[in-house]
Amino acid sequence: MRMKNLSKLPLLGVLVVAPLAPGRLLAQPPANPPLQLFFTDAGTGTVDEYAIPSGTFSTYASGLGFAAGIVANPAGGFLVASSFNTADQISQVVNGVASPYVTLGNVSGAFGLAVNPQNNNLYAGNYFNNAPVQQITPAPAKTVSTYTLNTTNAQGLAFDGNGNLYVSEFYAGDVIKITPGGVSSVFASGLSTPEGLAFDNSGNLYVANFGGNDIIKVPSSGGTGSVYYSGALVNKPNGLAVDGNGNVYVTSQGFGAGNNTVAEIYSGGLSGLTLVNGLNNPEFITIVPEPSAPALLAAGAAGLLLRRRRQA
Repeated sequence: MRMKNLSKLPLLGVLVVAPLAPGRLLAQPPANPPLQLFFTDAGTGTVDEYAIPSGTFSTYASGLGFAAGIVANPAGGFLVASSFNTADQISQVVNGVASPYVTLGNVSGAFGLAVNPQNNNLYAGNYFNNAPVQQITPAPAKTVSTYTLNTTNAQGLAFDGNGNLYVSEFYAGDVIKITPGGVSSVFASGLSTPEGLAFDNSGNLYVANFGGNDIIKVPSSGGTGSVYYSGALVNKPNGLAVDGNGNVYVTSQGFGAGNNTVAEIYSGGLSGLTLVNGLNNPEFITIVPEPSAPALLAAGAAGLLLRRRRQA
């Protein structure tokens, strides 16, 4: 596994402008409403926080092992998947303090997390051995059960406003749509090792296309989608989140100096800003407050497996 110098301080606020087609005007930095980004840093086992517009970076919680998926907990705080344990554990983090929430027990490789807005059930994607997407019912007692067997190498998870679950399949290059009735279908295809997923207010799905080094935008009707952003701000993108103004926040694992970043891509995909540099395997990302939108934002993405990184 690649390691970095943890004494290196994060570099904040580096402006990167995407190449523009002839005749297109440069997008200006947006006037963002106050919000906070929370993202997992698997190499340090932490949840980190970045505040907008102040630009303040800090560690929010630690001691989370290989911290992967993160999602806001309807009961307060966050839920975080700790992968590569003997029995994968999901932790709850409240006011910066982590404690056990539930143990999945029979899988290894829990990554993407999403909460169904219709019933507050938690769903966990599992990478290894084509393990199923699992459902965790929070009350009256936490119950873990198999939600679907119709996915392989599940990475990113996201719900839309109608309770449909979307799952990215890393090696198949697909995004699978699962209805509340359990019917599965291919929603998007032709992707290159897709990971994080997130919706915007109009119901468009954004995909962190890890193998393509780009962000793909898929319309609400599904299909192959189109390149939304490809440029210096993304290098092996993992996690995604979209705010109420259509700005996309992306974690990139990358390789070498200047990677392991969190970046903001301004609405329209023309330009953006590197917010944080010098991380150690950033994975999922979520926004507080989450935007109020018909298409629910879920924590975008799944990270890389250590085995996969060795093979890259």
